Amino acid sequence: MIKNCLLAIGLVAAGLAARPDVACAQDSALSDQEAYAIAKDAYVYAYPMMLTYATLQKLSNFAEPKDGDAFGPPNQFHHARAFPEPADKIVIRENVDTLYSAATLDLMAEPMVLSVPATDRYFMLPMLSLWTDVFAVPGTRTTGANTPRDFLVVGPQWTGNVPSGLEVIKSPTRFVWIIGRTKTNGATDYESVHKVQDGYKLIPLSAWGQKEYVPPKGIVDPSIDMKTPPPVIVDRMDAAAYYGRFAELLKDDPPNQVDYPILHRFERAGIHVGGSFDLSAAPENIQKAFQRGYADGKALVAAEGNKAAGIGGKGWVIRPGAEHTA
Repeated sequence: MIKNCLLAIGLVAAGLAARPDVACAQDSALSDQEAYAIAKDAYVYAYPMMLTYATLQKLSNFAEPKDGDAFGPPNQFHHARAFPEPADKIVIRENVDTLYSAATLDLMAEPMVLSVPATDRYFMLPMLSLWTDVFAVPGTRTTGANTPRDFLVVGPQWTGNVPSGLEVIKSPTRFVWIIGRTKTNGATDYESVHKVQDGYKLIPLSAWGQKEYVPPKGIVDPSIDMKTPPPVIVDRMDAAAYYGRFAELLKDDPPNQVDYPILHRFERAGIHVGGSFDLSAAPENIQKAFQRGYADGKALVAAEGNKAAGIGGKGWVIRPGAEHTA
């Protein structure tokens, strides 16, 4: 589905602190060249979040779970029940010694309770922010074997009371991608692994403690393109849509606080954390500068992606953790 998704996501580091809603006025002294440079850098900087968001939209846009697939409605676990086939391309290269258990979380309405079973079988549940940072990894190596655990996964703005017995995991972003893996010793081990997978639970905080919780049906958004790979979806966005969505995502998915220097540069062009951005409202010369910066930023991301993948190179290309190819 998204052959080059994780490779492209990993090209760009990102982060910045959330701020209250602010007016998105541009610096009147902003030159065309500076606007161009800011637009180019903003394209590269925003790309991991933009691509991850497009990916999660596609992976969660279902009314019902798809049996045997590791994607489905949000705030639920979905399990791959067998090893992937060679043609499966949901990520670049899937594991063939684990079974996947995945979930997309939307923490806007309320926190989610994540429960893991007591098992000595190796498992890991990496939790990725919308910026692709892994901020927590519940599993046998990290949180312990043979001990059931209950975690309260909360969003960046949540300030409620934590019920007794729950350990807080604070997500830096509203959206979370869990890409879990459970060790599997061949196809004959499937039945045992399925029991462990079924022990991974996600329950809204408001339903915590209820005897039976039945997840609601997902809401299908017909405007989401379910056929086109996420990198292509992002690539087809024009400059106004790209920077506009970037600004909207920043409201609930703040970048890392150490990235304040680049935030200050974005502010000069009218992109503020917590505010909206309408390129069409900018002066014509700034719009043209942004169009050029958008095009060159896109070209830079594509070039670096091809370089990392060994596309277009000569001779042997060796990538860390991957087989070498000619």
